[in-house]
Formats: sequence, structure tokens, C-alpha cells
Amino acid sequence: MMHLENLPSVEVYHNVDAARFREDIVKQGKPAILKNLVGNWPVVAAARQSAAEFIAYLRSYQYQGKIEAVRCRAAENGFMFYNKRFTGFNFERRAVTLDGFLNDVQASAENSGYATHSWQSAHIDNFFPDFLQQHPMALLPDTVRPRIWLGNNTVVGTHNDDSENIACVIAGKRRFTFFPPEQLPNLYIGPLDKTPAGAPVSLVDLRAPDFEKFPRMKAALATATIAEVEPGDAVYVPTLWWHHVEALEGINGLVNYWYGGALDDGKALVGLDTLLLSILTYSDMSPAVKQAWKATFDHYVWSDKDTFAHIPDHVKGVLGDVPEGQRKQLAKWLAGKLNDYADS
Repeated sequence: MMHLENLPSVEVYHNVDAARFREDIVKQGKPAILKNLVGNWPVVAAARQSAAEFIAYLRSYQYQGKIEAVRCRAAENGFMFYNKRFTGFNFERRAVTLDGFLNDVQASAENSGYATHSWQSAHIDNFFPDFLQQHPMALLPDTVRPRIWLGNNTVVGTHNDDSENIACVIAGKRRFTFFPPEQLPNLYIGPLDKTPAGAPVSLVDLRAPDFEKFPRMKAALATATIAEVEPGDAVYVPTLWWHHVEALEGINGLVNYWYGGALDDGKALVGLDTLLLSILTYSDMSPAVKQAWKATFDHYVWSDKDTFAHIPDHVKGVLGDVPEGQRKQLAKWLAGKLNDYADS
């Protein structure tokens, strides 16, 4: 059994405001614990009293509709993953009432042999409209819509997101295990387009890694750090940092804020779109041609804009500062090219 709690901790910050978050934390581009960031939230106050008070607080919103919940057999120990033959997954999704879901969560917390239950990534304002006014997020604009995660002792395999993320623990305790983006080759990531919850995940069970089957995982773990957080604490997860998430108590809750990528609610172009198109475009080319395109991308995409200082500003086009209107025109042109390909 891997003892993840023995890994070094990410840096802990106290008394974080919006300016300090932008200047001292985001610019470093590393995960961080934002200690007691939301300690004054009413839902956190309820959870600090007891799990029962936390559940009662959620019931007070009196949401009467259905939610999409996940049920995972007790034998899976809360690890939501593929089934053994990789033909599907080891959990089921069900439409249930919120009241019924909370009953299931409480029963599972009190009985170790019961299935685990979770409600994942739901926009809070669709279910608890008053929550937003009662639980403000001081670090981000109000346009960023928070999502809620509730459930038992669930485990989400190592994955990453192409958005910035502030994840706030509102009940129970959580452990995040982090790997830098460059550890991708050592993490044995599974399929891009058949995933348990939308994001590609590592095929390694980080709690008990099989180093004979996945030997490069040892190199990844040599770079790993953890964030162990409790109600009121938040974790900053930078874009594309890999993270494995464990909910450590019988009843757990989290509110997170994704912004600046595919998980944001804006309609901007995102890196994942380009990645998928690039895989379709370049995967069947010869090694020599791939290498030539890699050099081309290194020059045009990954280099600094100073690289193009020799070109007069008024003719730089996409190599300079592209106005939003022109960006959208280019996007429409690209969409037309894709439609032509799809229809051919």
C-alpha cells in the first residue's frame, strides 16, 4: 500500500486576498493550499459541527428536483474507474432526488459494507440559487460559476484539467496528490475519448501502484507533492497539473471554480480543441514529417513574440496581437474547413 501522506506538502498560504492570489500564487504556477480561505462560509460552519449538521444544511435549500448521482459498489472502495475488461466503467449513474441521495450518503457513511455514492461537478446555481449570495468567492469574478461535489469516501484517479481551479473543501477531508505537467510520459494515462468522468485518467491505482506493470510511475512519484485539506481550506490547481483526489471521510463536500479553459462557461477556443485536431492531423505522418512539424510548432507557437520582431507590426497578422473580431473570423474559417472534411 502506498503511503501518500508521507509525500512532501505543497506550500501553504494564509490570509490570501485577490491581489496576493494573482501576484504571489498564480504567477508561480504551482499548486498551493489556501488555508481557511472559505472558513467563514455558513456551510463550512455546519460541517465543522458535524456531518449530520452539514447534511441538514443542504436539506434546508429544499431542492425538489432530480440530480444525476453516481453509485459505486462497496467492493470498489470508492475508486471510480474502468471495469476489468475496459468495456465500460465500474459505477452507474442514476437520476435520484436530492433527498434520496443524501439518505444514501448518510447510510453508506454509517455502514462500511454499503455502496458509495457521489454527486459530481454540478453547477450550484441550478440547484441552490441562494448559495452563491451566502458563500462569496473573493478571489474570482462573479461570472465564474461554482460546482458542487458531494459523497462518501470516493477516489478520483490521476487526471488534469485545461482550466485553472480553486477547490474549496466544505465538509470532510481531502488529499490531493500532484504531479507537474511534464510527468505525463510517466503517468500511464488512458484513452482521451473514453474516460470515467470526462478527463483522461492514469491507469495506475496510486494507492497501490504496480511498479512491475508501470515502472515509470516511480519517477513520477519522485516529483509528487500533496495537499491535505479540511473544511474551510482551498487548493489552487494550476492548468494541466496532474492530480489524484481522495475524499477521506464518510461524508465529504467540495465546491470548485474552474476558469480559463474548456471547463469554464465561456466560449473561447481552448487548448484541448487544438490537441484533438492535432492528433487527427499528424498521427499518421512519417517520423521525419512529424519532426518537421514539431520544429515548426516550436517556432510559431511556443516561442516568444520577440521571435517575430523583424516583421513590421502592420503585417504580422496572426503572429502579432490579433483583435477579437479577427480571431472569430479565423475561427469561422477553420470551422468551415472542418465541416468540409466531415462532409467529404
